[in-house]
Amino acid sequence: MKIRFVIAFIMILMPIAPSTVQANQPNDFLIRDYNIDIVVYNLEEALEVLNNLPGFVLNSRIDVRSGWGHMDRMISNIDMERAMADLHGMGRVVHSSSASRNVFALVSDLQSSFQVRSAEYDRLMELLHEADTMANFTNIENRLVQVIENMEDIRSRQDQLAFETATARIRIGLSAAAPEAEDEPEYGAIQRIGNAFVSSAGITFAVLQWILIVLAYVSIPLGFFIIVGIGVVWIVLRRNRVREDAAKNEINKDDLAEGGL
Repeated sequence: MKIRFVIAFIMILMPIAPSTVQANQPNDFLIRDYNIDIVVYNLEEALEVLNNLPGFVLNSRIDVRSGWGHMDRMISNIDMERAMADLHGMGRVVHSSSASRNVFALVSDLQSSFQVRSAEYDRLMELLHEADTMANFTNIENRLVQVIENMEDIRSRQDQLAFETATARIRIGLSAAAPEAEDEPEYGAIQRIGNAFVSSAGITFAVLQWILIVLAYVSIPLGFFIIVGIGVVWIVLRRNRVREDAAKNEINKDDLAEGGL
């Protein structure tokens, strides 16, 4: 009874079907890493684009005030083309690189090891049923547990490789900069002369306009003072003339008075 219970327990620990890494193309055995450095003109808008990228963030550090940041992101190979297009559209790419590692040999080695352990597992299960003493049963049981642990470890490594070959890691570097000034178009000799003439004509017109404005501001108060000055002078001259006429009249009266005497 005890033997049957132990066998049933081991059967529960053992996976029903071993998992394997399926790969139909040579690229399916590649682990890809990408690096891209981008100069952006608006870091906040760039963050919105990054947040909408497929995949998930491994780590990230963004300093909006200082205008820099970096992010590590895992993206499925299926979404890589769209993700790279979005990254290039964020700004000016100043550096990009890629590297890949072929893990075909490792995948094949794990697959072979799993098949060997699976065959050993089947043989140990047969021996476990045939064990006639408790000592033999214990030895077979211990070895069976080790084989199951090895198979679980191999399966875990296979699953990890399957994930790494199906995704790519992108290291994104960001730096903010002011928009670049557009380059001035090159002109021929005639066009440069025409541009110089237009520029000089514009400057001349601006100077004349400035002179007219100055005259307008100066002439109004100046005209007022001139009119007032003319009025004052006319009044003073008129008063002097009146006084002179009065003095002449007095002299004439005196002359007439002396002649009568």
